[in-house]
Amino acid sequence: MKSLSELRLARNKLQQLQKDAFHGLPQLELLDLDSNELASMETNAVRSLPELKAVRLGRNKLVTVPSAAFTDLPQLQSAELQENQLTNIASNAFNDVPQLLLLNISHNQLTTLNHAGLKGLKSLEVLDVSHNQVARVGSSSLDGMEWLVELKVMKELLINIF
Repeated sequence: MKSLSELRLARNKLQQLQKDAFHGLPQLELLDLDSNELASMETNAVRSLPELKAVRLGRNKLVTVPSAAFTDLPQLQSAELQENQLTNIASNAFNDVPQLLLLNISHNQLTTLNHAGLKGLKSLEVLDVSHNQVARVGSSSLDGMEWLVELKVMKELLINIF
């Protein structure tokens, strides 16, 4: 299985992601865990996958993205976490993820982005935070996002960028 490039486990009623769950899959490029019943993920659940380009965790029951949940993923370009129950994203949830271009955290229960682990995402081009309970996005929440082209928010959301 060391040459496996895609792992599609969508709609399988998975409930938990344990530490190093995908260790030993060095060629993995796509990890699809969409539409399961994932309520929790441990620190380092998705880590050290040098070729991983996309992770899909949408439509689950995740409440938090723990510290170092996504660590040492040098090729990761897309992370989809929409339609969960997220109230918190640890400040270092995305460690050593220099190529992330798209982050979808829409349709969750986030109330703030201030400590949401977004600061290190320098290559981010698309950030979708729509359909959350975020009332205000301060410029410090977007610090370092020099390439951000598209920020999807609700029209009631006040954005201060100065």
